Amino acid sequence: MAHDPDLDPILKALCDADAALAQRLDGIAARLERLEAAPPVSAPPAPEAPKPAEPLPAEGSPAGFSKIGELKIDRRLTFDWSAFDIYLPQWGVGPKSLGRPSLLDWQADGSVIVNAGFGERDPATGRTWHTGAMQGQNGMRHALGRMGAEIHVTRPHAVAAFFAHADNAKEIDFELTFLDGKPGWSPAVHMPQAGGGRVSSSRRIMRRAPLADRVQRLEYDLRPDRCDFYCDGEIFETIYPADMAEGGTWDTTTVMTVFLSVEHHDAWAGWSAGDYAKGAQMRVHAVTPKAVWIETPDKAPLPRPVAGGTAVDPAPRTINGGAWLFTQKEGSTSGIATDGRTVVMGKTGTGESSARATFAVTPGVPHRASFSVQGYLSVTGAGQGWAGLSSGSHVRDFVPSKDSETITISASRATLSQMTDLRIEPVRAA
Repeated sequence: MAHDPDLDPILKALCDADAALAQRLDGIAARLERLEAAPPVSAPPAPEAPKPAEPLPAEGSPAGFSKIGELKIDRRLTFDWSAFDIYLPQWGVGPKSLGRPSLLDWQADGSVIVNAGFGERDPATGRTWHTGAMQGQNGMRHALGRMGAEIHVTRPHAVAAFFAHADNAKEIDFELTFLDGKPGWSPAVHMPQAGGGRVSSSRRIMRRAPLADRVQRLEYDLRPDRCDFYCDGEIFETIYPADMAEGGTWDTTTVMTVFLSVEHHDAWAGWSAGDYAKGAQMRVHAVTPKAVWIETPDKAPLPRPVAGGTAVDPAPRTINGGAWLFTQKEGSTSGIATDGRTVVMGKTGTGESSARATFAVTPGVPHRASFSVQGYLSVTGAGQGWAGLSSGSHVRDFVPSKDSETITISASRATLSQMTDLRIEPVRAA
């Protein structure tokens, strides 16, 4: 082919471009060699994914427990005493802490995931810890007795807590701590101090229940002479009045409110700044919405009902001169206080509880039945005429026709109710 001088400029430009491309490729190859020879740079850690919570055991929760999702959510804090409520508070707990209802994730299976962690930066205080919290109402308010929750801590990096608190500083705690190199449930009892403040169960080193990566059942049982702490049905610690610091009282009358939360605490809890930075989470499956208990001088408990069945007290209990028997159907709870004066009734679901007291009387002689009620109870017997009774003192005179008189009480509404000082005595002449 003949030489065309007009193509020379084009051919020269192509040659120059080819040389420049080869030079750039040589530079890229050298850079890749340097990168391969350099030590690897670790990528920032990926956010920790929440672990799936294990389901409850196939047999389900014990009698008296209800799925947390079945309780009514009261966003207005109206205290409807005819229903079980959970209130979603916005309050501060621990350093730089703020409770947020939005941190609660309600699940289709009736459980709720409680989240917590650092949120947006506050210009005045720095980063703010946001606490996931639930505050129990109505039946989850009690002064004495047994209360429980079924919990799975799915991200153990902060103080997961199940506790009861009263404004006078009375408090019973399960708090997840990190001590001796491992996480565990720390129990504590706090009681009001004369003149203000509080004292704690600080005269002994408390045993802890180990944290398990599954659903755990935590329960405390406050009694006039002690407070037992249970994990999965077994007592792991008991705190007595003698274990309290000087100056406190063993308060069994002030009503406490139950809380479930995930919180940021000071160094005493053992969690590091790195732990808190990861955020924390627990999943609450079920709670006992009624704090009720069985207790007699011989410590004999009322048997739990089997599925679909009824539990009957095996022997009468003597209280105020009467012989008491208790019947408890599945899904209900009932109890009697240790002081032998008070019968506490609670109702959950469709189950029923009843307490029946038989008193020896003299036929044809005037007698008087008297007692006090807190809450609402259904009462029959002692000359009849009683039905649902509300708070207050009640007295009835009657003349028995036989040598025994029976009074039956039952929990007829979804409330925690109690009868105190029930007596049937001959009417004394003036």
